[in-house]
Amino acid sequence: MSVNLPKIVGGVLSVSAIVLSTNLAVTQTTPTIRQITQNTNVKTVGKVDPSQDIDVIITNNTSTTLAAGFSGGSKVKIEPKDKTTVSFTDVPVNLFIYSFGENVNTKYNTTISGNTITVEVVAIDRTTVGDNSLNVYRSGAVYIY
Repeated sequence: MSVNLPKIVGGVLSVSAIVLSTNLAVTQTTPTIRQITQNTNVKTVGKVDPSQDIDVIITNNTSTTLAAGFSGGSKVKIEPKDKTTVSFTDVPVNLFIYSFGENVNTKYNTTISGNTITVEVVAIDRTTVGDNSLNVYRSGAVYIY
């Protein structure tokens, strides 16, 4: 068997290789992961009896129509200066109250009497963190986010 190698005239043929020692460790840095949270103002409002029906009375004291959407996909419109009552038979409750159409920052003035939660929705300036939802946990604790 014969191998034909090219002729090199007036040049130098060189071969190079990089050899790494097996005792050298290659390190890789782990990325830093930071949790990003929305700037929210979580407030504990009080507690209701989770074994009883819960009534939420919503009063719209803004100049725009509000919508109240809750788990289960239903939505209720509340006109300015109007109020509505939404009842829940079990917990948890996740109630979102937001402006319908216009972008209005809102605050919930909330009181609890027995198993009735009264929410007065008022407009606030856009530089203040507003309220977005009312939640009742399985324990009966009521929170505003």
